[in-house]
Amino acid sequence: MNIYAFTSLLFSLVIFSIGLIALSNSPNRKLNRVFFLFAISGFYWSFVEFGFRQAESVETAKFWLQGGFLWAFSIPLGLHFIYLFARNEKVLSRKVTYLLLYGPAIAAAVLTLLDPSATEPLKVSWGWTSSSPEGILFTIQDIWIVVMILFTQYTIIQIYRREFDKKRKRQALFILIGVTFMTLTILMKVASSTWEMGIPEFTSVGFMIASGFIFYAIQDFEVFRSTSTNVTESILGALTDAVIMTSFGGTIDEINPAALTMLEYKEVEL
Repeated sequence: MNIYAFTSLLFSLVIFSIGLIALSNSPNRKLNRVFFLFAISGFYWSFVEFGFRQAESVETAKFWLQGGFLWAFSIPLGLHFIYLFARNEKVLSRKVTYLLLYGPAIAAAVLTLLDPSATEPLKVSWGWTSSSPEGILFTIQDIWIVVMILFTQYTIIQIYRREFDKKRKRQALFILIGVTFMTLTILMKVASSTWEMGIPEFTSVGFMIASGFIFYAIQDFEVFRSTSTNVTESILGALTDAVIMTSFGGTIDEINPAALTMLEYKEVEL
């Protein structure tokens, strides 16, 4: 096993562990579940990278290359997590949002399965790599990757800039740092495949750093609220008096059903 394959395997296990710990903190919350799925996608991508790099034959390399057909889901999962962190319920309440997020990822997976010969493995000093497949559909796929990853970067930057609450601003900063590393490594992978730059892919490194920074925000700044907070929400929900909890910046953090009834608003409208 070469050192590049070993690092991919090691990083995949670290990413999986981070996601599992985050999920165990509060398994019923959407934010936790989506982050776990994001971590699983990073584990999957890194593990496929490990298998691909240590393949002993062209046939084995093709098997691992084909086995990575679900790679594209990591990008929309990252953006989905950021929308949840921003509490952008208006966007997440629309069905078209999920179609735009995950529809192209499904199409990319189907495209990889239907045309496995489009990408050929190439033997290099660090194991194997692959060239960018030719064809208009694969060109559109590469454009989608670049647009999505840059839009994800732009979105978290805007969240960081507009956040007034000091605690959430620091949370956004750590998430921004993590997303930036992921953005750079994915763009490097696309560029390396397109222009055959002859450098190893660092996707697993990007995922591990992204997961680590987000996890740091989870642990130290409680991005994912604990089970005790869920109990608090249950108590608030049972109260007949209106209760509205806000941050120092004026953002509504919690509002119970009694307050929504009194104000005649839906939660997504506040």
